[in-house]
Amino acid sequence: MKKTKATSAEANTKTIPAKPTDVKTAGLSGPVKQVMHTTYKAHQKPGTVIQGKIESAYTSSRNNFITTFNEKGAKILEQLFGTDGSYNNTLNHLGQPTESIHYNKAGALQQKTTSTYTDQGGMIEHIVRNADGT
Repeated sequence: MKKTKATSAEANTKTIPAKPTDVKTAGLSGPVKQVMHTTYKAHQKPGTVIQGKIESAYTSSRNNFITTFNEKGAKILEQLFGTDGSYNNTLNHLGQPTESIHYNKAGALQQKTTSTYTDQGGMIEHIVRNADGT
């Protein structure tokens, strides 16, 4: 049996697998710009299932949403819709929320949150303001 010894350059080289894009993580492939997901109630009739009304739930259940991706496959905008209103969440290159705007069920601004981060992703500032500015 012949033993070989790796050179120091070979021994210190590690292959780090590429992080999957948000598009891949969502189970999608190819150039995807936007995905719209709507959940409907289903009703069973003898021998078949029929589509009912849109499932209205709180935005936290994430039943109804639109997700927008950039050309690199990263999620940049997430819009959530529900019985409690809607949220528009803008994300940075690390997937962290930089702005979140909450509209009540009547469509009026309820709250706006802005966050800033260091290049490494550490939070610098987090500001929450109600519609009246407080």
